[in-house]
Amino acid sequence: KLLIIESARGSCLTTLSSFLLMLLSFFIWVLISNFAIEKTSVDRQEMFTPEWLLPFSMLLGFALHEYCQYAFIRLFGGYPQYGNRKSDKRTYLEQKYQFRATMRFWSPDKKFSLAQYLTIVFSPTVITFLLLPATMMMWKNPVFTSMIWMIGFVNSFFIALDFLIAFKLIISGKFNYYVVDTREGTYLVKK
Repeated sequence: KLLIIESARGSCLTTLSSFLLMLLSFFIWVLISNFAIEKTSVDRQEMFTPEWLLPFSMLLGFALHEYCQYAFIRLFGGYPQYGNRKSDKRTYLEQKYQFRATMRFWSPDKKFSLAQYLTIVFSPTVITFLLLPATMMMWKNPVFTSMIWMIGFVNSFFIALDFLIAFKLIISGKFNYYVVDTREGTYLVKK
């Protein structure tokens, strides 16, 4: 049993690499979305005009990201739970202010193959960088395009955390192991 992500320590959001990955995924989203907006010939002056659009789109972006992972966990036979992986080892400040990998869907004690787990982790990436720009080009409505842009904006930051999880799994070099989420963290378990 090899511990990859300890629930009490989080997903390394405070590291420089995660911050740089967030910037990189945001930059990629801006490039892809600007290409899609240019193809739609939507007037940029009309974008983001309704006041309700920003908060609604941000919440929808977070929900879409999490639902993608929820759907794939169910597809692979898991029973997803959200959060609730807290550990008593954390200090008060860590409990109150530290963003942890526990703020995601997980399936307690379900064994996933590495390919299945990476599919779960990368599903929002595919939705964000392929499906969202395609929908922007199909519907040429400025409000809809603005909403899709904000959803992609929010997802681009969460995708960086998904990449960190995947990176930790891949660099472990344990390709013949199962990935198991427990209350204590994410483990690799020999097949």
